[in-house]
Amino acid sequence: MKILTSPIVLLFVLVPFLGLSQSPRKINKSLKSDYAVQLNRYDSLIQINHSKIPDYKLLVDNYDIALTKRITQRRMIQNKKQDVINIYKTLIQLDVAKSLKFTFQSLDSIVVPKEISKLKSLGDSKFIPRQEWDLSLDKLSIKEQNVRITTIIQELQSINLGVTQVNREVDQITPKLLAKQQELDEIGGTMDSMDVLLTEKLNYLFEQKKLARINFSTKGPKGFNESYFRVFPGIFPLPNEAGIVKESSGDWEGFAMPKEEMNERFVEIERPTVFAYVDEPASFNGDLKQYLAANIVYPKRALEVGLQGKCHLQFNVSASGSISNVTIRRGVPDCPECDEEAVRVVKGMPKWNPGKIAGVAVDSVFNLPIKFATN
Repeated sequence: MKILTSPIVLLFVLVPFLGLSQSPRKINKSLKSDYAVQLNRYDSLIQINHSKIPDYKLLVDNYDIALTKRITQRRMIQNKKQDVINIYKTLIQLDVAKSLKFTFQSLDSIVVPKEISKLKSLGDSKFIPRQEWDLSLDKLSIKEQNVRITTIIQELQSINLGVTQVNREVDQITPKLLAKQQELDEIGGTMDSMDVLLTEKLNYLFEQKKLARINFSTKGPKGFNESYFRVFPGIFPLPNEAGIVKESSGDWEGFAMPKEEMNERFVEIERPTVFAYVDEPASFNGDLKQYLAANIVYPKRALEVGLQGKCHLQFNVSASGSISNVTIRRGVPDCPECDEEAVRVVKGMPKWNPGKIAGVAVDSVFNLPIKFATN
């Protein structure tokens, strides 16, 4: 930290020497008194600095973590929205979009939050190490003592001014950090909800695309437009491939490939489907509330300070009932220990009853809020 000596401070220190009628001993006594005042002020300012900095540093670290998380989350939401739009456009080509639960215009209404700006002028930790001051006057004459004490007083005054400025800056930045943290939390809540919405739409669209592929493979190729052949390659050859049809008019009567060979040529190119919409949702095999009450261990720190709230989890339940991909959609405010405990308990659950579509067990998504309350 660079310390500047104010001309006014220097003049204040040199004032005792301007009184020509004062003896060196009287000046020495006055300087020692000034030194004691500045040293006490230094001790007080350093103590204030050391009491503020741990909380300030924690705020800065938490802010940096939250900012990085939200910037990454925003990018992921942008990509997910684009994925939804792309598959919706594909379903338009397949001429099935008109039967969907939502329109292209409703997708445009999902507005990704703007770029998140970083709070400026955070600086470093602003922790000022404590110095020890030793006059060492024993072997000096009175005049030499006066010169040395004057020099140290100047240094103390300059340092005290610097520490005061740092402490004042911390006081100014702290409320801005708290406000920015609250803003990030609010943005995070919006993006969490948006992410859930987009995930549901994406899963739903993938289901519709899968149904279109099944419909094409079982009822085609006659009567399906050319987009089906490009979106689902490997099921049927394109109509204009040499040797496949007798006429170029789209007449499929000359299609010669046996059904068995068609099935053999079918290649699944889509990612495994985890359904967000099912006829019968997955369910816990037993009393879920009773299980959570018996297995949740309320974190000690949360109990001591009275932290409470809900941890919103999302996880997959496989067709065999196994739980995987446990993620925190929104955690308990200021209590990461609560979130960790909720994840631990869910991961340790016995197998669930899987979700079903048309009576068939499938992999599905399940959302579960777990409440932490002191009463």
